[in-house]
Amino acid sequence: MIQTLAGGIEETLLGKTLMHEHVFNRFPIGFKDRNTAYTLQLLRRCKDSGIDTVVDLTPYTSIGSFDDVIENSPVNILGCIGFYLERYMTPDIRGADYQQLLLRMSRKIEKGFGKKKYKPGIIKVACSGDSMSPFEKKSMLVAAKLNQEYGLPIAVHSPEGTLMHYGYLVEMGADPHKIVMSHSEFKLSECSFHEKVSEAEKVIDSGGYILLSKFGTTTSGKRSKRSIEYITELKRQGLIDHLLVSSDCNWKWRGGEPRLQNGSIVDYSYAVEYICPLLVANGFSEEDVSIMMKNNPRKILGRNEA
Repeated sequence: MIQTLAGGIEETLLGKTLMHEHVFNRFPIGFKDRNTAYTLQLLRRCKDSGIDTVVDLTPYTSIGSFDDVIENSPVNILGCIGFYLERYMTPDIRGADYQQLLLRMSRKIEKGFGKKKYKPGIIKVACSGDSMSPFEKKSMLVAAKLNQEYGLPIAVHSPEGTLMHYGYLVEMGADPHKIVMSHSEFKLSECSFHEKVSEAEKVIDSGGYILLSKFGTTTSGKRSKRSIEYITELKRQGLIDHLLVSSDCNWKWRGGEPRLQNGSIVDYSYAVEYICPLLVANGFSEEDVSIMMKNNPRKILGRNEA
């Protein structure tokens, strides 16, 4: 069984899965109903595009503000616990020691979180650069211990230092096959290309997964070309069984309106309607796409019982 926010489901019901999304975005005071309506609108479009499951990786918002979204979502939603970048976390989280954080997160797994006692399906951690601050090390250690104790996979925000962050989690006892490293393509350049490929290969050789989401918004742009070159090289190396693509949809409210942060086309359907056709146009097969969006998420999320 796989734990969603609406309860456990069979692995076969996962379907096409977006492994790195943000459903529970912050909104201004008084905008709850508007944010709920907007979120459900995007989730319906997501479902219409062929997606069945969305993994939310937003550990710093209050889940109780999104009960209506969870109850009315047309897709499965997996929730997370854990940590984002230090500046986003509350003072009590930043100031807690390792044991306090471990106890707090363990209770969320065992008893649920929010008034409705939702159960998480994944752990989120984040590092801001190619080194780790004391808070980042502490949160990574907590994530590794939770993975050991409960079997939940770990999703890592890691634009730089991918191999080092992955290695630290494994060294601290995390299951190498249950770690997803996201955003290694963010700082991709001609100078860093071979180093980025080498790091990804080493992560995958050890059992981990590489997730990409940033493919630009125009197929002729530098961002699209660099990300395509990167993922194509990893496929050429025979690593398709450890690759994932997702949309990384998120928004902020500005001037009374929601603004998608990664471009006007980057809602939840972006992975299916933009990334996947772009991959197919560059030599990926429909089977390759299915492996990345169905098979690989099932391997990561499977057999998680909180």
